[in-house]
Amino acid sequence: MSRGRDNTKKVIRRRTILTLVLLSVYMVSMFAPLVASADTEGILIPVSQTFTNTGMVVEPTSTFEYRLAPELAWYPMPAYSEGAIYDFSLTGNDSTEIGPIDFSQVDVGIYTYHVMCTSPLAPYYTLDQQVFTIMVYVMHGQISIVVAYQENGNKVSDIRFDHEYDYGGDYIPVTTQDPPVKKTVSGDRPKTASLFTFELRAEDTSNPMPAGSKDGVKLIEIEGTGQTEFGSWTYAEQGVYHYTIKELNTGVSGYTYDKTIYTITDTVTALSDGRLVIDRSITDDTHREATDFSFVNVFEAPILPNPFNPDGGVRTGDLNNPVLWAAVALASVGFLIIVLHHRKDKDQTVSSSS
Repeated sequence: MSRGRDNTKKVIRRRTILTLVLLSVYMVSMFAPLVASADTEGILIPVSQTFTNTGMVVEPTSTFEYRLAPELAWYPMPAYSEGAIYDFSLTGNDSTEIGPIDFSQVDVGIYTYHVMCTSPLAPYYTLDQQVFTIMVYVMHGQISIVVAYQENGNKVSDIRFDHEYDYGGDYIPVTTQDPPVKKTVSGDRPKTASLFTFELRAEDTSNPMPAGSKDGVKLIEIEGTGQTEFGSWTYAEQGVYHYTIKELNTGVSGYTYDKTIYTITDTVTALSDGRLVIDRSITDDTHREATDFSFVNVFEAPILPNPFNPDGGVRTGDLNNPVLWAAVALASVGFLIIVLHHRKDKDQTVSSSS
């Protein structure tokens, strides 16, 4: 009789334990964020690595090491684990999945693991040193539930290590490329090439400027059709820098000046190693993208009286035309022949009278 009672107590105890496990799993599944869930033969645990930067345009690409360690050495581990340790690495902003971990051959229970960053401190980095706790709830023939906790006991929906990167050294300066200023003269042909003046002006007089500048302004000149450059300049700090380039109307007679104003916008940012880089935009005053600074002036030669055609005139620029000179020479020869012929007739008339 006593033996029967003992057996009954054992059954009741087993049922109580099973009920508590079921209740625990149910409570976890209802109120805890799930990091991963799968059948007992293949649990995957996602882990990610991110960076918080200070003014960096390109994310750091350093590699950091991580470790999954069980609370007890005999707990299931992923393939390629070395004993009771599974090491892995992440590079840059990256993520991975630990596993699969096979729990199909273990008893019902709760299996606890820890995930941490094991890399030593690196220059300019503040590493996320927190240790995540992973609890795997296993039931035979049932779905396993994986729950992650931070060190402060808060449940989390993912295991993410957020490192900070702050480049503390001096920036490595960057020098601009210098697209040319191109000058074209169209229309009539001038007797001599005129001198044209162009201005580079910084929006802020503290902006970097090429050599030869004064108070945020530099002037250059081009004689006739041709091209030249203002020169390059160097940035030593991050920021957005604006400049304008235009031609100055110096009032040379006969020219219609190009009124285009080009705007340079240089956005200077730093890479993770401190190197500065330039993202340059060049637009004209209609907001169209440009690759150089082109200006076209139109020349109209003044009109002079034409001795051979009182009703017309000759542009001074036309005096350089060889066809015109040939026509003038031919007309001159014809006029000379007429004068000589007239004089010959006059001499014959005088001779006959005498």
